[in-house]
Amino acid sequence: MPPPDKKDEFDTLESGSPTTSRDGVQDKSAMAAEQAYAELAEEKDKRKEERFLFVLAGLVLFNAHILGSMENWTAPLVLGVLQLFGLLIFAKRSGIEEVQQWVDKMLDAVKTNKDNEQ
Repeated sequence: MPPPDKKDEFDTLESGSPTTSRDGVQDKSAMAAEQAYAELAEEKDKRKEERFLFVLAGLVLFNAHILGSMENWTAPLVLGVLQLFGLLIFAKRSGIEEVQQWVDKMLDAVKTNKDNEQ
């Protein structure tokens, strides 16, 4: 048992001292929850990026294996364009900002060229 002049942690919490008031505990728990949500969002973003890179690597391997053995040039060209559009959509859904910025720049350049021609 602690000496009567010293207060243990429970007595300090019960008395409601300014450093450990109930509001302080709630603020700390709210900050911890907010930090946990931020970490979770960051982890989800990293996993989406990793998934995108995995699909991209698989597609490169597929193209190297299958498209290299084709006799004509039109099938690889058509498949490449379809894969490019598919990857752009997948990148947008995966939240890859770099790809979105690149696509926006390309579309702005195309739009600017069309406006200059007219």
